[in-house]
Amino acid sequence: MIIIIFILIIEDEISSNEALENRENLDHIEEKVDKMAGRFDCTLRCYDNTIHAFTVWCSVQIHKILE
Repeated sequence: MIIIIFILIIEDEISSNEALENRENLDHIEEKVDKMAGRFDCTLRCYDNTIHAFTVWCSVQIHKILE
């Protein structure tokens, strides 16, 4: 009987450790995803600024041609 209780306690401890390791791994993955999302957002803003600048440049060129 004591052996069974001891085994159950050990299994519970192993499960707790595995759950903690899984949570730490999940936290690490979440951090990586957040960094990737931040980089993607920054890239999109850069492209948006480039497109805006190109649009303004095109407008200026059209005005020069029409003058």
